[in-house]
Amino acid sequence: MANTQFRTESKFAAVTGNSASTTSDPDNATLLFTCPSSYEAEIVFLKVSNDQSSNSNIGIQIYHNDATTYNTFVLVQTIAGNSSEQFITSGPLYLHEGDKVLIYRHTSSHNFSATLSCRLYYSPAKRL
Repeated sequence: MANTQFRTESKFAAVTGNSASTTSDPDNATLLFTCPSSYEAEIVFLKVSNDQSSNSNIGIQIYHNDATTYNTFVLVQTIAGNSSEQFITSGPLYLHEGDKVLIYRHTSSHNFSATLSCRLYYSPAKRL
């Protein structure tokens, strides 16, 4: 696209939530990113690191604001101890105003770190 204007943003979070969210508030999952008002997001990087020495599992959800539903992006993914997993590999993930990325852990004693990078495109008129 010629002359497309965007800005970049990165988010970092310690993943402390222990189960998936089921309501409009991330009751147990860790909220990593919310697409801001009047923007569309192109998620180009999403990585989760296991900060412990033993293997543990994580899950990732995408909240779709238009339908007010939580969708599974990753149900259960084992991440080896002291390593990381990249979840955006073959193309970007597109989000719209109010959409969210949430991450939760399946083992409450493990610590994870999550990193997300995206391009934000200003789009005041909602696209159908």
